[in-house]
Amino acid sequence: MAIPVRDLIQEDGHLPRFAWPGGYDVVYYARDGFTFCGACADAVYRDPGFDAADKPAVGESMDCHDSCAECDHCGAVIPACGCSAEGHSEFCELRSTGEGI
Repeated sequence: MAIPVRDLIQEDGHLPRFAWPGGYDVVYYARDGFTFCGACADAVYRDPGFDAADKPAVGESMDCHDSCAECDHCGAVIPACGCSAEGHSEFCELRSTGEGI
């Protein structure tokens, strides 16, 4: 479920990188369709040099039935909970293409 970024900002002003409970990675999406990892979403969101359309607008936890995503800003793979450095879960679409981790 996508949550508006304004509702995810923590007390310290940063965006979370991981969901709680569960500790799954949070993936962020901008209005223009870009995908961000937690680190890039936080940096871009707080940078006044980026237009509002380029900033993350919503975030959601990667769950066990998602495929891994790739950050369009830094290229990092954002793993779904069934994926790891050793391989992808049976649900992950990246698994069959040989891309990702």
